[in-house]
Amino acid sequence: MCRWNIAVLAVAAVMLWAAGCAETVPVTADSLTFQASVDWQCQMPEHESRRLQFRLPSHQEGVPDAKLVVWNFPGMRDAGDGRMIATHMDRWIDEFVQDDGASSRDAAVRREYRVNDLPVYCIAVSGRYVAESSPGSGVRVERPGHSMLGAYIVAPGGDYIVKLWGPESVVSHHAAAFDRFVKSVRAGDSHWPQEQPQGTSRTRTTLTATKQRP
Repeated sequence: MCRWNIAVLAVAAVMLWAAGCAETVPVTADSLTFQASVDWQCQMPEHESRRLQFRLPSHQEGVPDAKLVVWNFPGMRDAGDGRMIATHMDRWIDEFVQDDGASSRDAAVRREYRVNDLPVYCIAVSGRYVAESSPGSGVRVERPGHSMLGAYIVAPGGDYIVKLWGPESVVSHHAAAFDRFVKSVRAGDSHWPQEQPQGTSRTRTTLTATKQRP
């Protein structure tokens, strides 16, 4: 569960007054830490597999907000042959259709990074969003002019998926922040507090208002 720490928030407010406006705050997903934009609104994850969930405001009247989710599925691990990574990326691409009949796979842009010793595979695709309304439902949405930014992170404790999707103009507005978020990932023991949810041994995510170090 994402929760603002009031005491830390007060300290952060003083820091922001003294050092200027911070653009990011640290967030944790299990043993991974990221720097999230202060413009993103943290939400309660809708499923246990969702380690972080944000609503990204459109700042445009009549235009829906975008979503960003960080997933970790138990046992999900690429074997080193790239098949697991390719499976997820192909599935994301297949959620989009090009109105001119072109292949979404040809339209997709792929990039690979190594961030703090973690292999990170990114993809971007736009078009008409035709994903299932819920996994396995067989019912597909129909949303033209949408975009998706995705990342597959290979981490010591298991692989993670980061996905941002929504109206193309909104995703474009938050694209730079998404890039910073993905490229800020690091693994290891986090010094930010975490809490245990009831009925599970998995660590929930937390959000604190600490200014990002330069």
